[in-house]
Amino acid sequence: DNPEAFGYKVYSRGHDEEHFLNPEGITGDPAPAPYLATGQVAVVQRVAAAESLYVAFKDVLKAEAEDDEELALILEQVDAHGNFGACGDWETRSSVVAERLANMSQIDAIVDRLTRNTELGAEDREEISRYIRDGSLIAKISEKARKGAERSPGSSLSTQLAVDGVLPLFGFPTRSRSLYIIDKKRRKQRTIQRDLKLAISEFSPGNETVRDKRVYRSIGLAAYSSIGTTALPHSAVEVEPEPAGVCTICGGLELDVAKAGMGCTSCGSGTYEVRTLLEPLGFRVDYDAGIVSYDYNLETSIRSHRAKLARLPPNLSGCEPFLGTTVRSGSGDTYVINDAGGRGFRFGHYRNAAGLQDGIISVDEVKTLQGWYPTRPLDDEIVALTCRTFTDILVVGHASAPGITTDFDTEAREAAWTSFSELLISAASDLLMVERRELEVGIRRTFVDNKKKAEIFLADALENGAGYAVELARLPRFRELMKLILDDGLADRFAAHRCDSACYLCLKNYGNMRSHGILDWRLALDLANVIAARPLPDRRAFAIEQALYFCEVNKKSGFWSEEETWTSEVVGDIPVLSGGKGRIAIVPALLETAALPPELDYVRFRTTAYDVVRRPLEVALFMPQRVQSMERVSAAFR
Repeated sequence: DNPEAFGYKVYSRGHDEEHFLNPEGITGDPAPAPYLATGQVAVVQRVAAAESLYVAFKDVLKAEAEDDEELALILEQVDAHGNFGACGDWETRSSVVAERLANMSQIDAIVDRLTRNTELGAEDREEISRYIRDGSLIAKISEKARKGAERSPGSSLSTQLAVDGVLPLFGFPTRSRSLYIIDKKRRKQRTIQRDLKLAISEFSPGNETVRDKRVYRSIGLAAYSSIGTTALPHSAVEVEPEPAGVCTICGGLELDVAKAGMGCTSCGSGTYEVRTLLEPLGFRVDYDAGIVSYDYNLETSIRSHRAKLARLPPNLSGCEPFLGTTVRSGSGDTYVINDAGGRGFRFGHYRNAAGLQDGIISVDEVKTLQGWYPTRPLDDEIVALTCRTFTDILVVGHASAPGITTDFDTEAREAAWTSFSELLISAASDLLMVERRELEVGIRRTFVDNKKKAEIFLADALENGAGYAVELARLPRFRELMKLILDDGLADRFAAHRCDSACYLCLKNYGNMRSHGILDWRLALDLANVIAARPLPDRRAFAIEQALYFCEVNKKSGFWSEEETWTSEVVGDIPVLSGGKGRIAIVPALLETAALPPELDYVRFRTTAYDVVRRPLEVALFMPQRVQSMERVSAAFR
């Protein structure tokens, strides 16, 4: 009789959970002060090189264009990185350009203008000028031009140099990619654009995208001129001259002569599948498909991996801020790949009923289309869509500490490294007062003396780098970063909230959703203390609490008889579970067995609080991935 109005909100996982925890902060928090990198020689060096090359090329190309109509048309086009001709033509011009740079009087004025009111001094200015004049720049251009010419002789030299970090890439959307929606009858072009890193995931064949309440499904790769509906001859470019290997288990990337079935050198468990790494120039839909209205359901299951570091940067330099910890930085390539969840993509040339054959079409998508037939025989090439980014990279590793293991050999220790990496990127963004999206983080797995090891890499998200990774690699800055984590509030804030693993108040956020299942703030702080050469925190109270809870859960499950009911006791300050098939000690994940109290010699098995919290039944059933045998056991068990 008395109706009442009410409202409710249905929100998705992740994004809304993170942002609506602090609604006041969305509009009320003060804007952070910007971090300005005014002491980076590499940044000024790129800009000075671009300006000097512009002056050197200006007269050279102008003279050539008088007798070459095709070159004249190219020079009329606007290129954000400069008009320096094609990669394949560089060798014919290199000696002339080198001579002009060696004798160019404007170089010192260019460098002085760029370094005014910066932290760079006279020695830095002299280094930059010498780099441009003495042939170092020419040698670097020749190397990059040769690589670009191998893929496509007609590709733009300036773009190749910008992508490889010789010239500035600026902040312009030069690496945005379009999903083309072409109306061939009206010769009208519409696009949906994303940055390349997002595009290889969102626009990959088989995924759907919404625009104007309509759903568009990507079916392949294609690229068009900015005006009109004429397709360009190439839909993608090869990122590497040789196919690469992608691990079937960890997704690790091997660039150096990987063969199908070869064991993965990153995790040791999987094998490599050979993939051709392609950087798409654009994506396309079926232009003759009917209108599909958005009904709140989208197919977006084909996603890319997180950024990977396939090779260490060749110019790494660094320091040892704490005993056993190495911090290095340099400039190198990170790779984001999408290999369709391990299946890879296969593309072919097809023609539809109307005779259109723009771009290359996914073999899987053709099966769902009507009236399409191949125009060329299919090859066996399997593709991974790739975004390669040349940027500044920070690498953090740990060798050893007495009684401590930081190997990457159990899920709990993998969780420690993954959790610490998320803690590190959060603290770094706070320290530098930049947005989290300005940085990327990942785990680089390695084998050392037949042991699985790990390193964390932190990379600038901006192409060619913004100076963040280099700044953090400085000895006082990295110590300041660890102090922020352990002494200046982060550790205390985590310890003050009730959370048995991770939540949106500590480590979780929308960007790391794929790692939510293994994030653990206690393990993150444990590894942070090890990295900073400090003792492991005392986690006995939490382990005992989880042991009691474990016993209660298994008692209520009804799975065990009265004789097998689990009980808990404390032996040498370590909680020990008894029941089922034996006794299990709940030990710290990063503590070596040899460092455990001698009272545990008669406890044959061990697990961690990480495993007990997440999968108590698997622990109770003694599943080997949750319960390991002690390396040190008493004579009674030998």
